[in-house]
Amino acid sequence: MWNDPSPFKCDTLLVEMISWQDVLEFCRKLSVKTGREYRLPREAEWEYACRAGTTTPFAFGEPVTAEFVNYNGNYPYEQASQGVYREKATPIGSLGVVNAASMTFKQRSSQGHRES
Repeated sequence: MWNDPSPFKCDTLLVEMISWQDVLEFCRKLSVKTGREYRLPREAEWEYACRAGTTTPFAFGEPVTAEFVNYNGNYPYEQASQGVYREKATPIGSLGVVNAASMTFKQRSSQGHRES
C-alpha cells in the first residue's frame, strides 16, 4: 500500500522518517481499503492516552529516562542521569512503556502540522 522509508525495517519496529503528508495519505488509503475511518489522534486524545490518568509529566512517573523511552540518553531530561543511546529503533513494547512515537508526534504537532 505504501513504501516504508524507515532505515530499520522489521514487523515489530515503528515506522520512522516519514512525512506528515505520508501519514495522512496512509490513513486515507487504509480507510478506503477497510471501509473504516483511520486518522491520527488529536492532541487532546494523544495527551489523554499518554498520561494514562496520572498526574506526573509522564505516564510512568518522572523523570523520563532511557530505561523507559528510546531517545539519546547522552542528553538526559532535567534531573535524570545519563543513559543508553541505542542509535536505532526498538521493537514495539520492548521498553514496556513507550517508544519514540509519542515524542515524534509531539514534536511534529508542535511544529505546526495539522490534520487536513
